Amino acid sequence: MVVVGVAIFFGLIAGSAVALQGPMISLIGQRLGNLESVFIIHLGGAVLSGIPLILLGGGSLSEWRTLPWYVFFAGGFGLIIVGTISFGLPRIGAAGVFTIMIIAQLITAVILDHFGWLQPTVRAVDLTRILGIGIIMIGTWLVIRT
Repeated sequence: MVVVGVAIFFGLIAGSAVALQGPMISLIGQRLGNLESVFIIHLGGAVLSGIPLILLGGGSLSEWRTLPWYVFFAGGFGLIIVGTISFGLPRIGAAGVFTIMIIAQLITAVILDHFGWLQPTVRAVDLTRILGIGIIMIGTWLVIRT
């Protein structure tokens, strides 16, 4: 139970970080442009993750060749996320952008869980999960409607 509590705690921290990051991304995007925003955000992340990696002597980075080829697209997904936030936030607001992103994440995650793709724990889609997605979709519509 403690492990679940820790996972929930860090999930809340990560969610808050995304919500705080959104307006910052939007500000950069509005002043400099979407591509510039994507570049600055990822450069900052590279520097901030590179410093401890250097201090740790590279960690297990030398094992990168053992990874499946498709995991290297994860950085590209980050580009899509940052670009979407930069473009969408000034047009439909932070709540609109993030609720749309969350429903897309949830639907994608349920599909990944159901089929066991990308190695998550297999959890079959059931009525409860479908109802949960439906409720969140209604909430998403309530948040983004004008």
